[in-house]
Amino acid sequence: MKGYVHNSDQSFHLNGLAISGVQSLNANYQIPTEDNNFLGYVGPADLIQNAPGVARFSLDRVMITSDEPITELIAAETGFDGGIEYNSQYINFQSGFIDSYQCSFAVDSLAESNISISAYGEVGPNVIIKRNTQKQNELFIPSSSGISIDFDGRETNRVVSFAFEMNAEHKPVYKIGSIFPCEVVLGTPIKQKFSIEMEVDDYKSKNVYDYMRTGTHFETIRVTLKNQCGSQEQVQYVFRDAHLLSQDFSTNSENDTSINLSYSTVSRDKPEILYI
Repeated sequence: MKGYVHNSDQSFHLNGLAISGVQSLNANYQIPTEDNNFLGYVGPADLIQNAPGVARFSLDRVMITSDEPITELIAAETGFDGGIEYNSQYINFQSGFIDSYQCSFAVDSLAESNISISAYGEVGPNVIIKRNTQKQNELFIPSSSGISIDFDGRETNRVVSFAFEMNAEHKPVYKIGSIFPCEVVLGTPIKQKFSIEMEVDDYKSKNVYDYMRTGTHFETIRVTLKNQCGSQEQVQYVFRDAHLLSQDFSTNSENDTSINLSYSTVSRDKPEILYI
């Protein structure tokens, strides 16, 4: 059927690796322009490009294999390449940097992740990118029903969901005469946010004004998810100097009692995500 692109004819490559579990993709680029209307000009009206172009790529995937090839690129000093292939056509990019990474886990659901990429190099069908023969074939599915948490004596309460978000700002630096940046600088600190929902057993709240009396409350939180495919592999998210933003306690007549905690942290280093 004309105009129909089957999902089996599409793929996404990142730093040479074909990414599995992809649910949706988006790619766009913008060409900033202005008209050539200036004093004394009597020629034909036209548009000229007045700034370098930047391409944006976003990807949603189900985490049926490890996200390690993605998260190891966070805060990379040099850009990576990648692109979309569809019906033997290509939208490839050079000099990509990860602007944001998100993942979420909930009981009885497959884990999901999302990444956003800015590309400051060439973009298009003629861009040559790395392609490894290696693929993400080994299953690694974090067990959302077996999330364990280690922080502040609250690990005895059952975690039912966990969500994480990281945002990094990149600034391209250009020199006169070049249409591509000579350097892409990572802005610091890197901002992280995460939330944890737990079914209450012996959870003990804290006094709000204790934070004011003793200073900003920071703690180290470690969230561990094991591979539900039977191996001993696991992924750990470690948050150092995490600051509590909010606490949401709810209960009802059906004995459903839960607590939702939101935290934030900032660091000059990349997020501490460990694959063991």
